[in-house]
Amino acid sequence: MADDLNIIRRFVGRLVWRERVLLLLDISGRTFLLGFVSLLLVVLAALLDWDRGGTAAVLVLVGGTGLWAAIVLPLLLRWRATGDALRQARLAEAQQPELRGRLVTAVERVGGARNGESEALLGLVARRAATLLSEAQPSRIHGGMRQLVLVAVGAFLLFLPVPLSFLAGGPVGVAKWWAAGFEASAAMSLLKGDQDDPRAQVGDLVLRYTYPDYTGLEPRVIENSTGDAQGPPGTQVEVTARSADPIEAAGLVAYEQRFEARVRDSRMVDGTFTIGPETGAYHLVTWRGETSERSRDFKISAEEDLPPDVTLDGEADVLELAVDEDFQILWRARDDYGVRSVSLLIAGKPAGAPIYRMTERKAEVFGDLWRTPADLGLKPGQEVELAISATDNDTYSGSKSGTSRSIRLVVLGPKGLDARSEAQLEAMVDAMVVVLADHLEESFPVGSASKDFAQWSEVVAKRYLPVQELVDREWGRLGDLEKAVLGEVVSTGGELVRYTAVAFDPRSTEMAQPAAVSDTERYRDAAIVALEDGILALDRMLQNKALAEVVDVAERMDDLGKELEQLMAEDDPDALAMLAKLEQLEAMAQQLAEAAAKLQDGGLKEFVNARNDEMGDLMEEVRKAISEGRMDDAKKLMERLASQLQQMAEGVRDTLERQKGEGNDAMEKADELRQKLEALEQEQRELQEQVEKLREQGDEQQADAADKVWEQIQEEANELVAEAVDYRDELGPALRGFNEIQRAENGVEQAGRLQRSANGQDLRGSRAGHRAVSLAVDAMFRALQSSLITGGAKNGPARAELESMYAHLDAIQKLLDQLEQQPPNAAMAEQGQQLEQRQQEIQQQLQEAQKSAQELTQQFPVRPKGLEEGLDEADQRMGEARQDLQDGRPMPAEGSQGAAADRIQEARQALEQAMEQARQQQQQMEPSSGSRSGGEDSDESGRENNKPQNIEIPRAEEFQTPEAYRKALLEGMEGEVPEEFQAMKKRYFEELVRQ
Repeated sequence: MADDLNIIRRFVGRLVWRERVLLLLDISGRTFLLGFVSLLLVVLAALLDWDRGGTAAVLVLVGGTGLWAAIVLPLLLRWRATGDALRQARLAEAQQPELRGRLVTAVERVGGARNGESEALLGLVARRAATLLSEAQPSRIHGGMRQLVLVAVGAFLLFLPVPLSFLAGGPVGVAKWWAAGFEASAAMSLLKGDQDDPRAQVGDLVLRYTYPDYTGLEPRVIENSTGDAQGPPGTQVEVTARSADPIEAAGLVAYEQRFEARVRDSRMVDGTFTIGPETGAYHLVTWRGETSERSRDFKISAEEDLPPDVTLDGEADVLELAVDEDFQILWRARDDYGVRSVSLLIAGKPAGAPIYRMTERKAEVFGDLWRTPADLGLKPGQEVELAISATDNDTYSGSKSGTSRSIRLVVLGPKGLDARSEAQLEAMVDAMVVVLADHLEESFPVGSASKDFAQWSEVVAKRYLPVQELVDREWGRLGDLEKAVLGEVVSTGGELVRYTAVAFDPRSTEMAQPAAVSDTERYRDAAIVALEDGILALDRMLQNKALAEVVDVAERMDDLGKELEQLMAEDDPDALAMLAKLEQLEAMAQQLAEAAAKLQDGGLKEFVNARNDEMGDLMEEVRKAISEGRMDDAKKLMERLASQLQQMAEGVRDTLERQKGEGNDAMEKADELRQKLEALEQEQRELQEQVEKLREQGDEQQADAADKVWEQIQEEANELVAEAVDYRDELGPALRGFNEIQRAENGVEQAGRLQRSANGQDLRGSRAGHRAVSLAVDAMFRALQSSLITGGAKNGPARAELESMYAHLDAIQKLLDQLEQQPPNAAMAEQGQQLEQRQQEIQQQLQEAQKSAQELTQQFPVRPKGLEEGLDEADQRMGEARQDLQDGRPMPAEGSQGAAADRIQEARQALEQAMEQARQQQQQMEPSSGSRSGGEDSDESGRENNKPQNIEIPRAEEFQTPEAYRKALLEGMEGEVPEEFQAMKKRYFEELVRQ
């Protein structure tokens, strides 16, 4: 068995030796390949004149990692494993399956059988394993073909760069190229900073700038440069220069740091440095043999990347807001290269997440920030400093921050809101008084020529500017009543300005047309009425607030007087506590005097001031008695003081209750009028139904014929409206003139009115609407003819569309004639007279309601717009219905009755709106009612609703052509015209056509 085990040991040893030889061959082949790569880099660097420093770094990297991968790593991982006898046995078993594990067993028991194992069996296993191994070859187990091929290929490639080196002057040329670099590096290392070498002559300087990525700047090349370099810190500058004499090596010194430079073609020098954060200089150093020369110094200028510039637009330096009132900050941030983020600062600290984050590089960003003090976690009474901060995207020297100016935010409580509201009202009244005075003091008409009125429109626009500024600034903080007042003032003023600016030619010296002057006067009168009503309404609000404040202070003084009386009633009253209460009472007396000064009611003001003076004297006597220890006298004086305080509180409360009672009486009368109008509307509609039944019962065949005619009229009116809308919509894209577009707008408006009258089977209204549409279409036709003459009607609708509208109008005219030609029904005359009598009764009730409406109008905070006008028109249509009923013509009477009912409905709605405004004014008379928080009528984004348009007019000299001027004026007239001014707007259109 010992001989068999020796055979096995020798065989395993041969396997170990062979595998280790193959491992060394594998390492040799990889080393040859590494040498090939390194030599190839050396030759290519010399051939292509690469940067020696960079190439050397790559060689070091490749050589270091390559040696580790080719030699060290295989030795560490595989050498020890090759000496494992058991591993070698398993490899042999894998190649010779007939061993059936005998070799592994024998190798494991080379030292003898284990305890309990049979020596005989182990000897049998070893003998059979040795017999099978006698013919086995280690080369079958460890084949070496791959390693031999690797060594051969590596050895061949190792010498391949040699012929390639001849392109660079052969091995000697390559060696000289690398030696020059080593010499330059050595010389640079020995170079002293203050060394005064001979000047090197360099020229043809070219600077190539590669800017940092965060700047977004494209690379730039400066040919024939002076050599001075400038750019933001982090900019890489590649310098190329030509030496006057041939050189062997070169270097570059920047910021007193040494960098290698490359030499090409014995004269061209390339060097690279990076611009730092400070100003510096650089120069080139050249060598030939052992002689070095340096160029002159070139300046390096660092363009500092400044912090972002952050600005705020629109907002004042101080904001006084309610806790739930939103505010807007319009911010803008600019940076040299890019803004990274923008944040809101509160007291110098970021509030929440940034309001802007960079997703792409932008040098300028802006935004619209809406917040409320509650959003910022603030409470009433707090004051903080707000600012906007922005950081730039500088990745070289680090982000820098820029901050905007500060805004002081004051969160108002109830008292602060009351004071602000009062200041708003006073500013509004003052602004409107000035405008009203200017209107009343000027002579009207302002001239005779057209240009006089056109120039006057600019004067009026400037006149309204302070009011407009108040609207823009305070609109979101106003209540419904103030919005109604200011909205009416601005709207009527705007209509006056816009109409006058368009209706008159600023270049014409001809006499202004009387119709246009008359309409301008009506617009002016409406503006004056709106100003007078607005001033009166806001003044009432101020008086209500002042009265409420007087009542509030008086009642608090009364309560404090009772507390003093209780203190004096004690057995041993605290003198210090009483004096403190007297101090509080004196402060309240001062508040009362200030509140009373705002009252216009002379009697109440005198009463309050007189009582206040008396109480001041009593308080002084009480204070003196307490200081002298005369407590009995102090008690008697305190009883008198408490009585006077009570009397004063009751007096001002009675005044408040009296005024509230007057308001309640007015509201009761208004509610009675509302109910009366509602009943009148109902009675009028019932009477209309009776007339309709009378018409249908009288002559059924005639009634059916009339209904069919009305159906035809409605169809024609619908088609007319559709064609008018199409005509108007096609003018804009065709770039047609201002006059033509305005005429089309008027045509659509008048056609819509005709359509409504036809749908209501209102014969008189349809006839009036037909005349209005005919005039509008005539104006459209004249505008088309003028456009054809000037060549402006090349595109868009033309004569055919207008002729179609004329055809519809002719058809409607004939149909209306058919209705009017129907003979009166004599059989219906008696019943018609009975209905006419009923119509007269309703009209009389309406006239009584008109008188009540006239009386109530002066008692409301804002004049009920449309109340009197609607009742007047209803009265007129009732008169027409009576006449038709007398003539036995129920059909036109039916239409007039329906129109009268509609006008009553509109008047009632105007009254209901005025009543709501009156309720709001009464609420302001309640003491200690708090204040309104702004923005209650704002939408979710914080922007105000229903804000009136600005009063602006375009100047004729701002446009190159009259057509452009007219077109711009059209844009200014896009706002809706109040119902009562529709006729004036129509006349304006007609007058504009004639200009």
